[in-house]
Amino acid sequence: MNGKIERTQQAYLEVIWKVLQGEINQWPSWLGYALWADQITAKKNTGYLPYYLLYGQHLLLPFDVANSTFHVLDWPKVTNTIELLALHMQQLDQHNDLLLEAWEKSFLTQAKAVNAYNW
Repeated sequence: MNGKIERTQQAYLEVIWKVLQGEINQWPSWLGYALWADQITAKKNTGYLPYYLLYGQHLLLPFDVANSTFHVLDWPKVTNTIELLALHMQQLDQHNDLLLEAWEKSFLTQAKAVNAYNW
């Protein structure tokens, strides 16, 4: 049992290292992405996403529907699980950037409305 756990942990280390490309001090901020990317990636032994097995429904992420950056990533070059997890992590990070951008735009719009009201 420990061997399987250690192999999984090794995969997380490899994928985080691949995404960070040497910036190892950033690993804590990427660990969550690695864990989530693993949960939304189909497993060879079952053929299903762990998410699907847990919730009984297919996962639908916002960028699957509305975000064109999903298609910009180089999916055809994926040859192994580490590369697949790395692309999922980059995809999740792009989504967070979009959420931050949306929050900033919303905040500026609210500030303009307050200024217009107080003027």
